[in-house]
Amino acid sequence: MRRKQPKIATDAVAFEAFYRRHVDAVTRFLARRVDDPHTVADLVAEVFMAVLDSAQTYRADLGTEIAWLYGVARKTISAERRRAYKQYQLTDRVSGRRPLDTDDVARLEERIDAERRRAVAPTACGGSPAHATPPYGSPSALPG
Repeated sequence: MRRKQPKIATDAVAFEAFYRRHVDAVTRFLARRVDDPHTVADLVAEVFMAVLDSAQTYRADLGTEIAWLYGVARKTISAERRRAYKQYQLTDRVSGRRPLDTDDVARLEERIDAERRRAVAPTACGGSPAHATPPYGSPSALPG
C-alpha cells in the first residue's frame, strides 16, 4: 500500500512552517556533533533537503517529527564524515608530492618518446633485440 505524500513535500507554506518549527533543534543537534559552524549550516540545509526528498518515509505512528528529523540528521552527519574521510585519504596520498606543471609533463613525454625510439631502433635496422640497450638505460642507471 502506497503512503500518502505529506504536505511538506508539495506545499511550500507547510514546509516553511515545518522548517521554522524544527530548524533550531536540528541546528543544536548538529552543532553538538560538528566543530565547524559553516559545516553545521551546510548540514542543516542538507537535512531539510533530504526531508523534502524522503517526506513520504515519515510515519507518525512510529515516532515524532523531531525524532525522524534526528534520524535524518544522523545519516547526514555520517555521509559527511565518510566524504571528509575520503578527502583526507586523497590528501594523504598526494601529500609530499609536487603537482606536475606543463613543462614537467612535456619533459616526461619527450623522455618516454626517446626511450621508445631507442627500443625500436635496433629491430627496425635488422639488429637483434637481444643486443639492444635496455629501453630505460643500463640496469645500473635504475634507481634503488
